[in-house]
Amino acid sequence: MSTLDGKVAEAKQQKPKTMKKSKVKMLPILIVVVVLAAIAVLVLGVMKNLFGIRNSMMNFLGSMDPNYMTMEAQDASLKKREQSVTTREESAKEQEEKLKEKEKELETREKNVGNGTFAEYIAGFSNEHISQLQQLASVYSNMDAKTAAAALSKLSNIEDLAVVINYMKDQNAAALMNNLDANTAAKITEYILG
Repeated sequence: MSTLDGKVAEAKQQKPKTMKKSKVKMLPILIVVVVLAAIAVLVLGVMKNLFGIRNSMMNFLGSMDPNYMTMEAQDASLKKREQSVTTREESAKEQEEKLKEKEKELETREKNVGNGTFAEYIAGFSNEHISQLQQLASVYSNMDAKTAAAALSKLSNIEDLAVVINYMKDQNAAALMNNLDANTAAKITEYILG
């Protein structure tokens, strides 16, 4: 029995040694598995933005760069730029419409100059332009007739001269016409009468 007891005792002593060796071999494997699991969670977290990992990383990395903008800030900046472009486009369209109106007015004037009657020529003017011509006629009415005639005779366009005289009071217009060159006065009269 003693040999049997000795073998049993020897077997008991050997078992814990093999268990310790297997625990020691398992520890590096366990560490590798834990590290791989952590890496997998980190990769999935970045790819799928689990637990807000991607946002946190981007904000952290962005805080190191002073020119970095978050997606929300980029969206806001983009919206401001789009709004600015839209405003400019609308302004350009308004300016284009005004330009088209002015072109039509100019075309009407050009058609009426020399081709139509005096009334048609005046009809092509805007209310603002007519008001300016009336004020100009008032200024020339208050001037000395000779001085006014000398100034107005410098106008190269008989139509414009006729319009100014048309808006003057009859007495002032007569005095002015009296001081104009006879040829110019005849052309103005012919144009006004149509």
